[in-house]
Amino acid sequence: MAGSGRPVISAVDLVRRTALPGGLSLCILAACSGGESTSFPPQQWQDVQVVVETRPAPVRPGMNEFLIILTGPGGIPVSDVVVSIRTDENQPWAQTIQDGHTGVFRKAIFVAPNAAALVVNIRRDEQRQTDLYFPLALDDAGQPSGS
Repeated sequence: MAGSGRPVISAVDLVRRTALPGGLSLCILAACSGGESTSFPPQQWQDVQVVVETRPAPVRPGMNEFLIILTGPGGIPVSDVVVSIRTDENQPWAQTIQDGHTGVFRKAIFVAPNAAALVVNIRRDEQRQTDLYFPLALDDAGQPSGS
C-alpha cells in the first residue's frame, strides 16, 4: 500500500529475500505447484543448478510441458539467460518463456514416440552456452518406462 508508510517491494525482491539455502525454496515451489510432474536428477552448468520437471508425468508422446528451474549459489534464481529446448536434433529450438525473474522457464513442445532425451540449451551470451541432456526414458513402443 503506497499510503501506509510501509515500503513497497517488488516480487523479485520478495523472491530474493525469501530464498532458502540448499534449494529448499525449489522444494516449496514444487510442492505448491499442484498436479503431477516428473523431476529429473539435477545437473550443473558453471554456477547454475538445472532441474527439469515435466507435465504430464511421466513424459508421453505428444505435447508435454517442460519446466526448467535454474538456481545459483545460495538458491538464488538465475534469470540472466536464454533457455531453449528440443527433443530431436532435427527439431528447431523452442525458446522457453521465463516466469518473471524467478529462475523458472517453461515451454510445451511435441515429444515424438522415439525421443530419447530433452536437450536444454542455456545461453548467457555467444561465448557462454551449453547443451544439457535429460533422458526421457520412453520404451520401444513410445510409452513411459515401467508402464
